[in-house]
Amino acid sequence: MSSQIEYPQAGIASIDSLASALRIPSSELVALANNTSNLYRISEQIKKDDGSKRITYDALPPLKIVLSNFRKRIIDKVLLPEYISAGKKGKSYIDNAEVHAGSKGLLSEDIKNFFPQVSFKSVFEAFKYLYKMSPEVAEVAALLCTKDGYLVQGSPVSGSLANIIFYAKEPFLVDRLKLLGFRYTRYYDDVHISHKTDDFSRNIGELRTKVYGIFISQGLQPHRTAKKSNYANSSRRMSVHGIVINNEKIKPNPKKVSDTRAMLFKFERLLETDYTIDSVVSCVFR
Repeated sequence: MSSQIEYPQAGIASIDSLASALRIPSSELVALANNTSNLYRISEQIKKDDGSKRITYDALPPLKIVLSNFRKRIIDKVLLPEYISAGKKGKSYIDNAEVHAGSKGLLSEDIKNFFPQVSFKSVFEAFKYLYKMSPEVAEVAALLCTKDGYLVQGSPVSGSLANIIFYAKEPFLVDRLKLLGFRYTRYYDDVHISHKTDDFSRNIGELRTKVYGIFISQGLQPHRTAKKSNYANSSRRMSVHGIVINNEKIKPNPKKVSDTRAMLFKFERLLETDYTIDSVVSCVFR
């Protein structure tokens, strides 16, 4: 399967054609695109470990409806390669972790403040070159999908656009790594590179340079902390999204299992279910 991110549909050349696809009059579409920054409310604010806040937004009507239609009818028509599993029907972070099962070495990288750093320019260029829109249409589309010039977490389209933002350069890196026996995945802003037979600690400087170069090409910065940027080999516990991948058969993080057991015990007492905790946990974590 190709590592390229491809859009097999015809491009959109006019505002009228985009409006028709989204089932909204052209004048309303343009007016909406010029007012998107005022059509969000803060849904949640979560304090992060570094003291900053992760702000999640909710799009208000009619923007939310138009964005949902945009995602379903145009944005999600893109063909995503195997190394991206986020947002795919029937796929989850577990599938992403399974790619790296049985590795001898694992490099993990993360993008700092991912969604709020994806700019209007990056979104515009994706619509123009990947989705083959005319510059006029790409501009309206990018305005429609951003708030104050950036993607926002919680928007109906942000996850899908985050998947394709590195369409121009990432596939070439993935193909080069495949030839060397590496396995590469990206789950939104979480990048993992592993090798099944090689403890590749000697290569991590070069690999980081290549991965960071892709981030920086879109104006994004790597999260250079020990927690977010690290290398481990099979002599230590290696995990992807909290799932242990040292063996061919993946295992959940022990702390997550413990937390889940405690939560389920509470549910069991409340619901007086006939199911046991062990049976539920074994189903959840295979």
